[in-house]
Amino acid sequence: MPNSNRMTFPYPSENQDPWFTAFEDFVNALDASGYAAREDRQLIPSGGGQFTLDATGDSLTWDATLEILSPISGFRIDVPAATVTMEDGDALYVELVRSPTTNVVSAGVVATQVPSSDTAYVIGIRRGAVVYFRHGVCLPDGVAREIFTADTGPVIIQMGGRESHSSDVTPLVVGAIAFTPVTHDPVTSLVFRAVAANGDVSLTNKVQLFNVTDSVLVAELSFTSTATAKDEVTLTRGTGAGEIDDPEHIYEVRLLLGAAPGGPSETIELYSAELRLI
Repeated sequence: MPNSNRMTFPYPSENQDPWFTAFEDFVNALDASGYAAREDRQLIPSGGGQFTLDATGDSLTWDATLEILSPISGFRIDVPAATVTMEDGDALYVELVRSPTTNVVSAGVVATQVPSSDTAYVIGIRRGAVVYFRHGVCLPDGVAREIFTADTGPVIIQMGGRESHSSDVTPLVVGAIAFTPVTHDPVTSLVFRAVAANGDVSLTNKVQLFNVTDSVLVAELSFTSTATAKDEVTLTRGTGAGEIDDPEHIYEVRLLLGAAPGGPSETIELYSAELRLI
């Protein structure tokens, strides 16, 4: 029995006798493939927890069950938490059970080429050090991110703008916030970031995040060049000294020279300071 070139649909050969059985196979193949395309338009992935890409180790991890709901049937295909080997150019896909009559379990599969079948459902593709998912969200190397759950992206709290300071004794406060992490849950990462430069000489100057409530230095970024540069540090959420904790605390951003200035041009030039919640 011959088959079509792309979809390999069986069809009756010329003058085949009997031909009706072959014709039924042809119609059933069309029906199954058409239904698969219809169901794919309705599938809703959710869950999966946090996805993490380790580009150096060629691994992709999700730490909770990924649920793929088929609204047509009303049942799910569950993909358990796993770590898979995913190299540059690989695709992650799931072998679906079409029109499930109960909740079923499948597994994530990684391959350089996805099978041309009615059951393969692509979740994402790796290009370089980034995995691109089917609904437009990307996952860079080393980032833990909720891909199919309520991830609204980073919240950026501005804490300082354009300021110049020329003292190593008295810090200049350029911004302050009252902050408690729980009001932004789920917070998986807190990052203090600043863009700054030195005035005319290569001093080592400081942009500090200071906990005023507890009189504790939380983080300090150092700038050593007259060229504008970005520096950042990931903060620890906890109850120890220098950590970010509930309840509400007051935090300041402070500027300070690393040594006594030798002249009016020896300054630290701040362009921005911010707290990023991811």
